[in-house]
Amino acid sequence: MNCHFPQNDVASAESKFIAATDLQFIVPTDGSPLRGLIQDHVDSGVKLCGKDTFLEKWEFQQLLFAALASLPGLE
Repeated sequence: MNCHFPQNDVASAESKFIAATDLQFIVPTDGSPLRGLIQDHVDSGVKLCGKDTFLEKWEFQQLLFAALASLPGLE
């Protein structure tokens, strides 16, 4: 199968199914796509867990504030 130029109808249908990434990860309650959230968290986790990643105090405080500010009841 060639996704850039499908060779037949079966390959075309298969590439459309594989390329429908918004349908791969969905919220169970309403079926909305969860794709962007997962990618953002994975990218952030990889960048924060690198061996050469060191945060200044103010950077850590900003990350902590951003994470806690979105919690309900802390407005």
